[in-house]
Amino acid sequence: MSSRTARDVTLVLVCASIICALSLEIRHTFGLFMRPMTMDLQWGREAFSIAIALQNLVWGATQPFSG
Repeated sequence: MSSRTARDVTLVLVCASIICALSLEIRHTFGLFMRPMTMDLQWGREAFSIAIALQNLVWGATQPFSG
């Protein structure tokens, strides 16, 4: 591999890693929103948790088709 090709491959891998990290960080912040949303909507934590669980199941089930 030439140094230019190796640099291009490295740049692509770094950019892809940053995109993956940012998308996972967003999904991992749902816990921060649990308390304010349950207090505002008068839901129990069970209702909020089942909503997040359903979102994750639907997201996982549709990945093969949308990806």
